[in-house]
Amino acid sequence: MHNPERLLRLLADPERPVQLGIAGKAHPEDRAGQALIQEWMHFIRQPETRPHIVFLSDYDMLLTEHLVQGVDLWINTPRRPWEASGTSGMKVLVNGGINLSELDGWWAEAYTSEVGWALGDGQEHGDDPAWDDVEADALYDLLEREVVPEFYDRDENGIPTAWVKRMRESMARLTPLAKRHKIRLPRAMSRFGKIHEPTTWPPRDSKHSSRGL
Repeated sequence: MHNPERLLRLLADPERPVQLGIAGKAHPEDRAGQALIQEWMHFIRQPETRPHIVFLSDYDMLLTEHLVQGVDLWINTPRRPWEASGTSGMKVLVNGGINLSELDGWWAEAYTSEVGWALGDGQEHGDDPAWDDVEADALYDLLEREVVPEFYDRDENGIPTAWVKRMRESMARLTPLAKRHKIRLPRAMSRFGKIHEPTTWPPRDSKHSSRGL
């Protein structure tokens, strides 16, 4: 919620509207996280905002399985280095989704400008609120100047050719990388004893359904 007025202008653009889906939950002891969710809920309940945002509570692996099958853009903005693994972003690939993420976790290894968009400088800045502001402005700039225009730039057949090219590059280049990450993860964790089997990858019923940004 760095700049709600700017966000609303982006979402409610009459020529290029954007649909935003937010999923998350806060730990019972995470007061700051709970306050952030309350701030989002207050923003979403405003009449001019309500048509453009949906908040999905109790974020878990089952919900993720549905989300990765129906988004065009997966935005992930953790503070570096707190990205655990980024497996949800990997699952988006086979469904035709594109990643816009912090340069952390798997995305720091996978990112190139042909396959998606990146935030950050690859360095750690702790809890510096000034850096949070810098990255928030960078995210808005990317969405306004690159992501949304590319999605809406259509040829005579109504096809977003640049977007489709990026999507195909993402699937072709990154799916093998994501599979290698899935193989390495259980092998590394097994050294510490029995673990739960990771979620099946790629997800079942992974037919892509385009629903806008």
